[in-house]
Amino acid sequence: MLTSNLNIDDLKPGLSRSFTVKLTVEQIESFAKLTGDFHPLHMDHAYAIRSGFKDVLAHGALITSLSSRLIGMELPGLRSIVLSQESKYFKPTYPGDELTFNGVVSKLRKSLSIVIITITVVNQDDEEVSLIEFTVKLRGES
Repeated sequence: MLTSNLNIDDLKPGLSRSFTVKLTVEQIESFAKLTGDFHPLHMDHAYAIRSGFKDVLAHGALITSLSSRLIGMELPGLRSIVLSQESKYFKPTYPGDELTFNGVVSKLRKSLSIVIITITVVNQDDEEVSLIEFTVKLRGES
């Protein structure tokens, strides 16, 4: 897998990258094992149905974690260090959902080598399910 190696001068407001992931039960179960979050909304289909959902839910933090792929691998890539992130979740995500992560450079502070990347996550029905904003510091030569 190739990794971008963009520097601050390569970045301009509006520059964008995207990728798509199809969520699986295995991803949700693996994330639960990794984090220790076994809440029944994530693990128990019957419980999720009784709670008003159509299936188990993917963890919101799983969606945010998947979005970090865009930062570390593509925009800006190799030089990036995440300073902060803010995530908003608008709709539940389920196994089988196909999520597209659209990242765009929204702000630059060239003098500090800091970039703000805003990632909009939409499902297969073109519904916005999440909005994630990363503040990223670009390191020197890599």
